Amino acid sequence: MRKMWNEKLSKDGFLYGTEANNFIKENYKFIKNGSKVLCLGVGEGRKRY
Repeated sequence: MRKMWNEKLSKDGFLYGTEANNFIKENYKFIKNGSKVLCLGVGEGRKRY
């Protein structure tokens, strides 16, 4: 499985795009300003340097 993800994520650009996902778009209004939020499992999964 690691090989599959390394191949998918080794390409240039964003595999999953840069827009917020639908859950965040629909529910952000329920988060109070100044709150701390931990969002796991989003984004590309690794830093690119």
